Amino acid sequence: MGYNIAEFVAVTSRSLPGVELVANDGTFELAPPGYAAPSANSRIDVIWVRSRFAEFGDASDAPEFGITKGAASPTPAKPSLPAGALELAVAEVKATDTTTQTVIITQSVRYTAMAGGSVPLRNRMEQDAWAPADGSLAHRIDNGIHLVRVGGAWAERVPAAHQGRRGSAAQPAGIEIPTDTVQLPQGVIVKTGTLVAGTTVSFGNEYFPVVVFDTPFPNKCLSVTANPLTGDPITKATGAIGFDTVAANRFRALIPESSNPWVRGFTYIAVGY
Repeated sequence: MGYNIAEFVAVTSRSLPGVELVANDGTFELAPPGYAAPSANSRIDVIWVRSRFAEFGDASDAPEFGITKGAASPTPAKPSLPAGALELAVAEVKATDTTTQTVIITQSVRYTAMAGGSVPLRNRMEQDAWAPADGSLAHRIDNGIHLVRVGGAWAERVPAAHQGRRGSAAQPAGIEIPTDTVQLPQGVIVKTGTLVAGTTVSFGNEYFPVVVFDTPFPNKCLSVTANPLTGDPITKATGAIGFDTVAANRFRALIPESSNPWVRGFTYIAVGY
């Protein structure tokens, strides 16, 4: 039994405080001698890669692929990895497996990006597990939402284009509409933009996604004014557009006492300094 590892480029950390670039330029067959399914129950195995350095006591300077086997159990647990190893995938091996073609394999390697880039996240679980510094960017592979880290939490990067009607499962297409910033005399700054998005309902109000400014106001956002849009696929807001959050780097608009989600839109003017 064994696993085929496809080509990839990864960043690992074998010896702090440095990092290493590992490149696999073709399919690698990982089939350790004696690797087989457990005699009973099932176990969780982890496939990994790590850099090696002879000067630190390793057998060679070549990168190493490996499998760390968990303990067989009716409720198997994931084993710990060797120091410096980067997890590539997780395999659930059952006693009835005679080949890895029937093993349940989950791709679990974490993605990364160059400094300032947007890190791909497969799902909400990976989003919740990553807590980087404010200003970090990410995007969800499963739903296309673009994210920014603000105040120790994730917020949607908007404006984003949506399609759909009331009651539909509208998803963002990840299209960002650029905003404009105008520097006025005496340090007053005006920011303008447009948001088209599917709303959500909570606490008896209809909420838009959070709008995060491309560049925060240096000190404070004094006010935000929103004017509703209309036209396919937008349903025009008939009530007043209010705000529950106005900060130097973001705001969130809402329609009070509205109990149905729609695709809405508005243009805004934000004034601050």
